[in-house]
Amino acid sequence: FTPMDADILFAKVVTKGQRRIDYQQFEDALGLVAAKKGAEIGEVARVVSRSSGPVMNATQMENVRLHDDRSTYTGIHSTDGRHSL
Repeated sequence: FTPMDADILFAKVVTKGQRRIDYQQFEDALGLVAAKKGAEIGEVARVVSRSSGPVMNATQMENVRLHDDRSTYTGIHSTDGRHSL
């Protein structure tokens, strides 16, 4: 079962224009996963219930001295962008 399979399955069960599914749609998705894998829906539900949930792998940004340290700002940016006439 690939990420592309998951995307296709999600598109099949989600209401058009939405980005989230409700519980009934989730159950429908479990049925489609079971059919795709040739397994019983109960077995798929057990595997999902035993999982630890989603894993988020986001990129951690690094500090950039000239951007993050306001004491290094020059010109108009050093005065918060305000002009004095």
